[in-house]
Amino acid sequence: MEKLKIQDIDQEVKESAITCMGLVVANFGDELGGELNVVLKMLVDRLSNEITRLTAVKAFETIAASPLHIDLSPVLPDVVKDLASFLRKANRQLKQSSLSTLGVIVKNYGNDKKAVELFDTVLQELAPLISDADLHLSNLALMLSANMIQASASSTAPAVGAQIVPKALDLLRSTLLQGQALESLLSLFGALVQSNNKNLGFDFLLQKLMAVAESKDVNKSVLLNSAKAVAALVNASPADVRNKTVGNFISNIDAQSPDASKHLALYCLGEIGRKTDLSAQGQLQTSILACFDSSNEEIRQAASFALGNIAVGSLEKYLPQILEEIKKNPKIKYLLMHSLREIIVRQSASQEGVVALKKYQDTVLPLLFENCESAEEGTRNVVAECLGKLSLVSPQQLVPALVQRIESSSAFTRATVVTSLKFSVVDRSSEVDTLLVPEMPKFLNLLNDKDLNVRKNTLLSMNYAAHNKPILIRDSLPSTLPLVFAESKLKPELIREVDLGPFKHKVDDGLEIRKAAYETMYTLLDTCLDRIDIPAFINNLVDGLKDHYDIKMLSHLTLIRLSQVAPSVLLDNLHLIIEPLRATLGTKVKEGAVKQEVDRNDELIRSALRAIVAVSHVPNLESNAKWEEFMRTGVRQGELAEKYAAIKAEGEHAESSVDAMEV
Repeated sequence: MEKLKIQDIDQEVKESAITCMGLVVANFGDELGGELNVVLKMLVDRLSNEITRLTAVKAFETIAASPLHIDLSPVLPDVVKDLASFLRKANRQLKQSSLSTLGVIVKNYGNDKKAVELFDTVLQELAPLISDADLHLSNLALMLSANMIQASASSTAPAVGAQIVPKALDLLRSTLLQGQALESLLSLFGALVQSNNKNLGFDFLLQKLMAVAESKDVNKSVLLNSAKAVAALVNASPADVRNKTVGNFISNIDAQSPDASKHLALYCLGEIGRKTDLSAQGQLQTSILACFDSSNEEIRQAASFALGNIAVGSLEKYLPQILEEIKKNPKIKYLLMHSLREIIVRQSASQEGVVALKKYQDTVLPLLFENCESAEEGTRNVVAECLGKLSLVSPQQLVPALVQRIESSSAFTRATVVTSLKFSVVDRSSEVDTLLVPEMPKFLNLLNDKDLNVRKNTLLSMNYAAHNKPILIRDSLPSTLPLVFAESKLKPELIREVDLGPFKHKVDDGLEIRKAAYETMYTLLDTCLDRIDIPAFINNLVDGLKDHYDIKMLSHLTLIRLSQVAPSVLLDNLHLIIEPLRATLGTKVKEGAVKQEVDRNDELIRSALRAIVAVSHVPNLESNAKWEEFMRTGVRQGELAEKYAAIKAEGEHAESSVDAMEV
């Protein structure tokens, strides 16, 4: 209290006193008696002080979240007013903390009459925050709006309809809407339907959402998000309204409806069916399967999506039928495999889904392994994703089954199995990780495979694992890196000449695999530096600096990264990269070259200069006489000098901006 009272005190002590007092009130507020109101009023005073208001906002969030349910009634109106006013401020952190604190207050004190009276004021300040310019603030604002409706629907819903719904519909039209902001928007529409406000009823909101979805030239992501919003409305509605709406959508996918109506109806049915059991709708599956014969590719894809998602809501009815259709109907197998993928991906994301899916595992697995050998790459990619996600469901069974098929005589199967590893990697610790680590050398040894596609897919999976979960591959790197380096080499036997009549054209079948190798090398510098033999790495990078345009660009980025993470080793090997860089800087386009070729060459030279600028920051560089001579004769004079100076200035400006932001 003594420190909290003093105004002219060190800023850090002030903030610490406020934070500490917030914790004291949150934990011992029921023991403070008459002192509680004194403390709360002092904290409100700190809210009005520009220097301490952010800390005070966080202190009130701590207090409001207390399980003791501290009596805030004496100060609640003042706190809510101040927090609402902070939503107009330019300080983003203050706005974010104020929204978060208001959310806790509404959740725990939303039935307090004094707070409810101020909801309209808060909503007026929330509306301008809802836009795709800042999805995080939009998420907090939408979530707060939904919580206010749930706390006091009768008094809040009209203001939400007037202030928030128009902004929410504008946000729904944005192609940037995703993640938590989208989930909060769906919660808002669900809360509005459940509020039973006569002016914001189901029919009114459905009409508004359908208008967004049926806009001219609507983007696919907007269409999908609109379908999710429609599903949020339908799933929050009474059973009779839900059944009637689903029936209308089923009618819309009959043969006579326009393609746009079918498209939207299929997405809506899929989104509704994922959360609600639609198995009672007898004609539903037949109607969706009829859309598989449509001449419109988008309709076929939407039908595949819809079938997979309604199966998630009623696994027992639909999954066996989908599996049967895959076996007996090869004509639509690809679309049905996409439906199966939807089921497996959705079910593997939750514990309940995993339990439900395990019952069908013994039926699904043979079907997937059979389709590993499909001649269609699209089908194999879908199978790979299904296998990867199933390994999260049942790792003890899947990992040995995948390892066994590494030895398959079919190159398609080997490629599919190694691709499935990408889909086993999730951003949390998983049982499958423990099982994969000791088996990873067997998978990565496919870099020795005779089939080019198998080697490429192995590199792509390795790169994905290195980026997202390096622990899977770290222990395998000593034996695997030489194989990666081998794939980064130009192989003349993979270059073929194609006769196009008037002229001949060379096609490099090894380009894509070399790109995959250099991308993997770049990623490994970030995540597994301590397992890399840097001198050998630089030796291989030299070849990349002489290779195709795309690989040169990748090699320049890798050189920049090397200058940051291993400057001393790079300094010892600088003599190796001078001539390749000099050759790139001296590259000229042919006379009569088109503008695109001129621009590509100019960008390549700029890329090399950016790498040279990065290397110029290596400590003790002045001791390398060859580099200094290269810079003096090849970079700092002549026509490149101006470009080099401009790129160097850009880099220095970027660094100073970062330093300023950190300060």
